[in-house]
This record gives sequence, structure tokens and C-alpha cells, in this order.
Amino acid sequence: MKTDGSAAVRAQRLNEVFGGMRAEYFRADIYELFAKPTYWPELLTRRPCLLVGGRGTGKTTALRGLSYEGLSRLSDASMSDWTHVGVYWRIDTNTVRAFRGATMTEEEWSRYFAHYLNIVLVQLVVEFLIWVDESNQESIKLDTVELDRCCRALLIKPVSGDLRLLAASLDDALIDFEAAINNIGSSEKPKVSILARPVTYLTRSLNADSRLIGKPVFYLVDEYENFEDYQQRVFNTLIKHAGDEGYTFKIGMKATGHRERTTTNPDEVLVEPADYALIDIAERLKDEDFAEFAKAVCTGRLARIADDLGEIQSMEALLPSLSEEAEAELLGASSKQLALRGRLSDAGAVDAELNALDRMSPLSAYMVEYWARSQRSDELTVLRSAVAEPAQWANRMNNYQHAALYTLRRGRRGISKYYAGWSTYVLLADGNIRFLLQLINEALQEHLTDKRSLNTPVTVQTQTGAAQAVGRRLVEQLQGLSAQGADLTRLVLSLGRVFQVMAADPEGHTPEVSQFRVQAGQGEPYDSFAEDVLNAAVMHLAVRRFPGDKMAASSGETKDYNYQLHPIFAPFFVFSYRSKRRMEISSKDVYSLVRTPRPAILGVLERSSRAMPEELPEQMSLFQEYFG
Repeated sequence: MKTDGSAAVRAQRLNEVFGGMRAEYFRADIYELFAKPTYWPELLTRRPCLLVGGRGTGKTTALRGLSYEGLSRLSDASMSDWTHVGVYWRIDTNTVRAFRGATMTEEEWSRYFAHYLNIVLVQLVVEFLIWVDESNQESIKLDTVELDRCCRALLIKPVSGDLRLLAASLDDALIDFEAAINNIGSSEKPKVSILARPVTYLTRSLNADSRLIGKPVFYLVDEYENFEDYQQRVFNTLIKHAGDEGYTFKIGMKATGHRERTTTNPDEVLVEPADYALIDIAERLKDEDFAEFAKAVCTGRLARIADDLGEIQSMEALLPSLSEEAEAELLGASSKQLALRGRLSDAGAVDAELNALDRMSPLSAYMVEYWARSQRSDELTVLRSAVAEPAQWANRMNNYQHAALYTLRRGRRGISKYYAGWSTYVLLADGNIRFLLQLINEALQEHLTDKRSLNTPVTVQTQTGAAQAVGRRLVEQLQGLSAQGADLTRLVLSLGRVFQVMAADPEGHTPEVSQFRVQAGQGEPYDSFAEDVLNAAVMHLAVRRFPGDKMAASSGETKDYNYQLHPIFAPFFVFSYRSKRRMEISSKDVYSLVRTPRPAILGVLERSSRAMPEELPEQMSLFQEYFG
């Protein structure tokens, strides 16, 4: 890179390092860039685990790290030192949805789906056994009696230990079975195996090898939410009884993706923690834990462009932050202080009082003006109170100065709030490593576009512009995420406008309103709509949710949760990314914010005694038509 000197080459290299957001894009490089998350030790136990998180939270990377390819690439340990054998399977929506139709009952479909699972789960282990052969390792010794039982259970001919013959037989069995399922109404119904029986025989056969004896097979199942509801019940049956044999399950899914808790026995329910460990990535990777994990991920990627970085080898140096005092000065607090001094002098302030104002920082001086507006008081009275009661004033500064920053450039074009610094980017990503990589990539690409070198820090202006660009792009992408994409887009735009207006007009109101709670009606038609759209918003990371009471996590009802637009949208709309105060809205409000945005936004704001400005902020002008 350094010898070429081309900005285009640097931009391309940056995109390779920080722009490849999906684990699937990296292929073998995924292991070179791998960083163990803090919850990693829990994944190594025999206990089934449900790994829950939205796109970009690292589910796939973690599961692939547990696979046999990951084990072989991430350590120098021999197979005899492995804790387990991991086989990875990503759920293919097209295939699993073939197992449905009016020609059969759900109970019949469950039997056929169980046979399909048996074939696939056996195939995954056979692929591992062939991989061992092809990687020039000593072949796995198998118990051929148990292996032949596996074949008989799957209704295929025993293979006498011939792995390649077994692999070919499994491929043929799967092809024939899929063809039969696709024509189930016009052909003879195929014979099927009993759920898990072939898998049990196969994993028992592995114990003949001294390197694998006693080691469980980890089935690493990704995108569990793609299963139909009845298919989840079938798979739940496997999870429920996983501890009885030599295999277990580590399952990745989006939030709200585990829709079914029962097994094929309606009276049998999966219970956490008795049957599995629930690992909510967003909850586990909080604050310091996520910052530490994210730093490990990003430092590994920075190492690939180290020649261009010079002495800037840390994320903090590359992405410098702003104190609130420094930010206030950039936003024009000094000129506000000078104007305030003139008004106070005209109001009769004596020299001692004016000197006290001069000794204040620009932000503290602006707080005099801000607090006077909030309390509908005069500025001289507020100044005298600040001088007379410094401890109380310091406490007021601590509670309100962040909210005051959003008002310094109210109604003016340009940056009205800065979003800069490694720690701020970590908070905006909120446990989502893909969002963080997008923020960094956008900031560094803009840095290069401005003809700056990577061995200089990224300016706070560039960082803010990058954060807004990522937020805008994610709003635009919501449209294509699901069948409810249009509803999600409108919900985010409406809520974003509400929170933006509240942030710009906090005086006399509860500051930093960034959460909401939905008050459901009694069986109103709006209730189910609100629940559906909010569940979709949570699944696709448009909205965060957290229990509003101790029973919320188990009840799952909309009214039991507090919600917040994902912090990644905060720079685009310009409101606080922090989890602070909450407003109440109804399920009818949710419906109206999606279906009739402008009057719904006006209604929500009017209830908080705020008016919506006619002009949109500059960065939101792209959506002018939407807001009417």
C-alpha cells in the first residue's frame, strides 16, 4: 500500500478491512480476524446454548469459531486436545419451507421434517470425517457396528466404514427425499426415520477413536428463526434431550426468533436455564465488555493497514473524542456567552456578577441562559443563584448540560450536535460489531476523501458526518429487510422526528427523552398491529427493547417492555443515544405513526407541549415527501 501511495488503493484496502461486514464475506480470513467474545467460555460447555442477537452482533462469527475449521485455525492444539467437534449449519429458508402444504397435517409434516433433520445432521459429521482424511491427518477410527446402525436407521445400505460411500449415499438419499417431498401429493409417501436415532448411532461410533472419546459433537445451527413454527417444535425436541447422548446444540438466532418453546409433546416445554443457556449478545456485550471485544476486533483489522497508520495505532488516537465543554465551544457557546454578558449588563448586573460570568466556562455560561428559559425566569436571577449556590449549580450542570448541547444551534444549518470519539462510536453501535465497523469504515473513507492521511486523527466533523451517513443508510435499508420493511421505515422515521424535536426543545420539559413505553388498549385492533411491528423492529435492530418489569421477559407482551430507537440512528435524527427518560404512547399511536405519520407526530408532540417546526433538519431533507 505504502509504495503505491494511491488514495484509491487505500480506500479499497480500507473497505476490505472494515467494509466486509458479514462473516460470510471473509471466508478463511474470518479466523485471522477472530476475537473471542466475553461469553466464549459458556459456549464451550456441553449445555445447549441459544445465542440471540440481531444482524451484525457476531453470532455467525462465534459459531464458526466453534466449528472444526475454527478449532484448527484458531489454535495449534491437536485434535486430541479439542474440547469438542463443531459442525456448522446455516438454515436455508427455501429448503425448510418446502415442508408445508395442505396435502398433509402438521403432525405428518413433522415426521418428514424429522427425517430431513436426521439426514442433514449426519451429513455434517460425515463432512468433518472426510475433512480429517483430506487434511492429511490420521483418519478417524469408527465403530463400524454403530455406523451401520446409523445407516439402517436412515434407511440406507450399510457401508462397512467407507466414508465416501456413506457421503454419496447420504447425498442420494437427500436428493431422493427432497424430490419426494416436492411431489408429495402425486407420489407414494416416502419412509422416514425416527428423530435423532441415526445421530445417536453416529456420535457413538466416534468414541472408537481415542482422540474423540468423550468429546461431544456441537451442532452449530445458524438463523434458527428461519424454521417454521412446527419445525422449531421438532428441533426443540432435539434440544430438550441433547444431554442424553454425545451431542449438543449451539444455536444462533435473531431476537424474537425463538417463537416456539414446546416440543413435539405439547406438555413438554423448553425451560431456561434447566434445558439451555440463553446468551443475549446485546446484554452480555455491554459497556466495558463490548468496548474490550470491539477493540480486539478493530485492532486486528488495523494491523492490516499498519504501514499507513504511523504512530496512530489505537482506536482512541484514530477517533479522538470531545468533552462536553469542548463541544459547546465548537457549537458557538463562546459567542452566546458574550451576548449574554451584554444582556446581563443591560439588566443591571454589577461588575462582580459580570466578572463571575466571565470566569464561567462557555458551557456553564450558556446554562444560565438555558435554565432561565426552562424555568421562565430572568437570566440575572439565575446567574445570582449559580454564584450563591455553586454545589447546586454543579449538580444542575451535571444533570442538564448534555441536553443543553442540542439547543445551542437550534434552527441553524450545519452540525447541531457532534457524535465523535471511539467511546461514542462504541455506544452508538450498542453491542453490534457490524454497526461499529460501518461507522469506522465510513469515517476513514471520508477522511481519505478529504485528502487526509491515515496517520492523522479523524476530525470530529468527519466522524459526525460519517455517523449521520451510516444512520441514513440504515434507515433506507429497512425497506428491504422483511415483508414489513415499509412499516419499519415509517416507524423509525416518525419516532426519529419525534425524538429529534424533543431533543431540540427540552426547556421546561423532561430532558433527554429517548425511550418509549406502549400502553395497549383492551383488545383494540391497534394492539396486535403494534405488537407485530415492534417485534419486527426489534428483530431487525430498528428498535431496542428491555424489560419494564421483572416478568416482562417471560410474558413477552408489548406493554411489558420499554423501547428505544437503536442508538445508531441518533446522529442522523440528532437526539441522545443514551438510555434516559421515557415517554408514553398508545398502541393506536404506533399504528398512526406508521399509517398517517404527519398528524400522528403532531399529536404525540402536542401531548408533550411541543410544536413541530415546519423545516426539516438538513440531513433529513431526503425524506421531505414522507413528512409532508
